[in-house]
Amino acid sequence: MSNDQHTPEEFERAVKAFYFVVYGKSYHIQRTRTLKVGIRRYFNKDPLLKPSLLPTAGTAFAYRYLVVNLHRHWMAEGFKKLPPAYDDLPMPNVERAARQARAFVPKPKNDTKSASRQTKDVFYASWEWRTLRMEVLKEQGRKCGCCGAGPKDMDVSGHAVRIVVDHIKPISKFWHLRLDRSNLQVLCDECNQGKGAWDTTDWREEPPEPEPECSQLEQMIIDQLTPRQ
Repeated sequence: MSNDQHTPEEFERAVKAFYFVVYGKSYHIQRTRTLKVGIRRYFNKDPLLKPSLLPTAGTAFAYRYLVVNLHRHWMAEGFKKLPPAYDDLPMPNVERAARQARAFVPKPKNDTKSASRQTKDVFYASWEWRTLRMEVLKEQGRKCGCCGAGPKDMDVSGHAVRIVVDHIKPISKFWHLRLDRSNLQVLCDECNQGKGAWDTTDWREEPPEPEPECSQLEQMIIDQLTPRQ
């Protein structure tokens, strides 16, 4: 029998021997590689062995021939690492390389994924951001919530203060909050630069607490005690 011909039984024994030698006795319960990848990695470690084990000229190249010829080579050389008994060894799935089936568990959506510099530049130039920025400036005013500086004031370099709309939680870490109005505040450029991406202080003024409602009797007493003009 030439080296390009073999029976299914010989191929089965060769595959068992290959996984037994390369991946150990417990290959059938390990995450091993496919036969194609396993053979490639094996011959990359010993490239001089490969030419002598190739199929004969004129035959179609297949990794099944290589594993059979490799097993024949091991047997001819009296390789001591061969399995003592083949019948007790399980036959690995040649296509899946004995990888155990795993139940698919979808990964949770990463709500705090980061954004690249290029992605952020595109975002800051978008119509959605510019529109929202203007709405926040109209709502909160053109005044720094941290230091109180406005456009008519001067910064430490003597230039007019630049007012910006800041993300309280930085979009470099909280990309999903980039258009969340509750995550926006008005700061001057200096305070914004000092804040960086490490500080998440909310400098917005808290709305005044509503005055507690009083009963009708309490209101009558207040009216009597209030001096009339």
